[in-house]
Amino acid sequence: MPILLGLDIGTTGARTIAVDEYGVVVASASAEYPLATPQPGWSEQDPEDWWRAACETLSAVAAAIMRRRRSAPESSRRGRSASRSGRAVSSSRTPTSFAPIRPGGSMPSATRCRTNIT
Repeated sequence: MPILLGLDIGTTGARTIAVDEYGVVVASASAEYPLATPQPGWSEQDPEDWWRAACETLSAVAAAIMRRRRSAPESSRRGRSASRSGRAVSSSRTPTSFAPIRPGGSMPSATRCRTNIT
């Protein structure tokens, strides 16, 4: 199962999120760090806090993915993909035209990613 990781280093904390090839969130973690205001109108942060929070959230998400993979049924670990496209709620096609727009196959290659997590 391809996984895409996103890491956001924000003003008061870091957040890591992992999504599968369909955009479903499979794991997330966040960690806070301080914002120093030594004088009025001044604000600064220690880059070591950013690094610590990034490592902490990435490690937590990786561990959650590993737990999920160990507990997943064998059939879901084979890398199967959707056999056809899904019809959106906003679709205005008539019942006679319910054939999938993208019959068979898998997600477009542009949406795929690779990880070293096994």
